[in-house]
Amino acid sequence: MELAKFFQSIDILADLKKEALEFLAANSQLIEFPPAALIINTGEIGRFLWLVYEGEVEVTLPDDKGQEKVLALWKGVPFSARCRSSPVSRRQRT
Repeated sequence: MELAKFFQSIDILADLKKEALEFLAANSQLIEFPPAALIINTGEIGRFLWLVYEGEVEVTLPDDKGQEKVLALWKGVPFSARCRSSPVSRRQRT
């Protein structure tokens, strides 16, 4: 699938004009990861918007004993999810 069309299939990008989608596509970097490669580490500062274009990605967090728990499995299809805070949650939006 052409990258601009893929971006348009993502909910948060769907309302962008064609020129903006083409700009994103031209300035995006398609990276292929081998199986089980670490893409983002827990606690790492997010500097990019990661989209799964093809394949699948496990989203995990360590439990109280340090064992990895799978929270979600994202596949290379348009997907959005709802996130809810726990009873006490603070977020900084900039």
